Amino acid sequence: MAYVTLYGKIDMLSVLFLVWTSSLSVVEACPSQCACADTTVNCTNLQLLTLPANIPTDTAVLDLSYNNISALPPDAFATLLSLTVLDLQHNNVSTVNETAFYRANVFTLSGLHTVDLSYNVLTSVPAVLQDGSLPGLLNINLQHNKITNILANAFFGVINNGLLSLDLSNNLIEEVHLEAFRGTAPVINGTLDMSFNRIRTFPVLSTLNSVITVNLEGNQITEVPEHALPNYEAFPFSVSYVYLQNNSIRLVHNNSFHPDMKVLYLHNNELRDFPGFELWRLTELENLTLNDNPWGCCDDLLEFVLYLQNNTHRLAFVNDTGFPGVECMDPLDLRGTDILSMNISHLAEDALCPISTAVTFGCDPVMAVVCIILAILKVTEK
Repeated sequence: MAYVTLYGKIDMLSVLFLVWTSSLSVVEACPSQCACADTTVNCTNLQLLTLPANIPTDTAVLDLSYNNISALPPDAFATLLSLTVLDLQHNNVSTVNETAFYRANVFTLSGLHTVDLSYNVLTSVPAVLQDGSLPGLLNINLQHNKITNILANAFFGVINNGLLSLDLSNNLIEEVHLEAFRGTAPVINGTLDMSFNRIRTFPVLSTLNSVITVNLEGNQITEVPEHALPNYEAFPFSVSYVYLQNNSIRLVHNNSFHPDMKVLYLHNNELRDFPGFELWRLTELENLTLNDNPWGCCDDLLEFVLYLQNNTHRLAFVNDTGFPGVECMDPLDLRGTDILSMNISHLAEDALCPISTAVTFGCDPVMAVVCIILAILKVTEK
């Protein structure tokens, strides 16, 4: 009887060992050549042409960067229900199937919050971003692709859910549909980056009351229209940081920005004048750049000049010596004159600036006395 009992114990131990090793093999399954640790699968820089097989279903972070993957096929990630971060930067992805992230219209990847498709060859925004199949998505990186246009509702599914970061910089974008960005979900510190593209017309962003930072540097924009950005005090969030440097902006309208704006970069554009009223209403402005513009110091700049001379603390510092000069381009007699130190009486001198062009601005209570004096001079001239 003792022999039988011992034999039974040995047999039971064998069974348990087989079960344990079997379960261990499932846990430790990892795609060939990849490295797996806990719920992170690292397949970076393996010269992969397609997605690897046997990705563990409990994968949370999947790094496929620096490969040669060209397409994301149907159901590519549909079984990875725990996926939170997908890194596909530096591949050759040109196609993202509409069902790459879900199967049979069942949206399952609710935990996926970051997708990096930067440095690929996409020519359009993946449709999966507008169908609502990725309800948890917060960060989308599409920089350095070959996207040329942003269609209507291109990001509807993710903007409505609340988006923290959308990077479209360094593409070939020329046109942005009037309804490209539609969304209502409030998000703190949201960022929209469309810098270094070929955009000529300021995109309609007035519905993005959830975005705090807008970067349009390095485009070909020529005009900032009225209500270009959310600028109503009633909006729960405002676009507070706007980067428009290195464009071809010639005109900025009144009521373009939110009164609570904090940073506005406009250096290296084609500005000859600027509505002084627009600056005076930006009462929370902390950082302003206006250098490297061909300022025409006879173009109704009185309020603008007075604002600059009384708000030098708001101008952006570039080094320990101070801020870059905001200089007149014309007339010739004033060329090179630093607007910050110029005598405002120059704006009313017949020989340099005809008085008729210097008093056509609107006057607020603070400027009333100056306005009246200049108006009298104009009448006397007649």
